Amino acid sequence: MLKFMKGLVASFSLVLFASVVAPVAQADPPQMRVVSKTYDPASMATLTGTSTTIVVPGAVIGDMVECSSSLDVALINVGCYVSAADTVTVRLFNGTAGTIDLASSTWRAFLFPKGIK
Repeated sequence: MLKFMKGLVASFSLVLFASVVAPVAQADPPQMRVVSKTYDPASMATLTGTSTTIVVPGAVIGDMVECSSSLDVALINVGCYVSAADTVTVRLFNGTAGTIDLASSTWRAFLFPKGIK
């Protein structure tokens, strides 16, 4: 009889618990975003640089970002970062001994929001 009562109490507890707990909605995980822009940087003399911004919806300071160009920029130091909400700044620097004038090209910002897996 005691064995039967244990099973009854356990079954009752399980049904009661299952009916009280509601499923929790899961938010969509953050997604990587890629945004591009055509940019024709000004001619850069020795030890000078230039920059541009790319609008990336959802970008926040602290997100990781990488950037690329459709041109060979081997002699140029390129850096990018989230500088404000929805804004990625691409910074170019000429550290060579001569002037460099890059042609117009497509620049891409690859945004990796915090929490991306």
